[in-house]
Amino acid sequence: MAEKIVGGWLETGMLKGRDDADKFKAKILKEFGSHSLSLDHGRHFGYDKVHGTGVSVERLEADPALQDALLSVHHAFTVTMMQSATTSIVENHLGVAFINQVPVQAPPQMLPAQMLPAQFQGIPIQVQRRPGTKPAQPQVAPPATEPVPPTTPSA
Repeated sequence: MAEKIVGGWLETGMLKGRDDADKFKAKILKEFGSHSLSLDHGRHFGYDKVHGTGVSVERLEADPALQDALLSVHHAFTVTMMQSATTSIVENHLGVAFINQVPVQAPPQMLPAQMLPAQFQGIPIQVQRRPGTKPAQPQVAPPATEPVPPTTPSA
């Protein structure tokens, strides 16, 4: 099914008008559509490999403005996916978006005193020092100094 869909896209897009479209389409589908070669749906194919197969590609680094725009979108999506329960985001050119999120039950909020087990609540916490270290000396504020009276310029 995927080969049929992608093959159609290649015919109507990148390979449109080429005399060797059928042969080239088969090569592309074999190289990038083979599960035994790609091993993973999300596998990265570098520029050299893709360009070496004859696919028409350009280096993103060749256009700094486009690279900056694409990386900004990529980073925004990556942070959103890492910091939320979002599993997928699809947005069209009109700004209409579909965002899928996994339902997550929020843990109950705990007050600081409730964070310790009951047997430790109300007991002062003692900080242990590493062997051979001295206790920290308390910081003492320097004594206040008398304000210096302003000087008047002599005439």
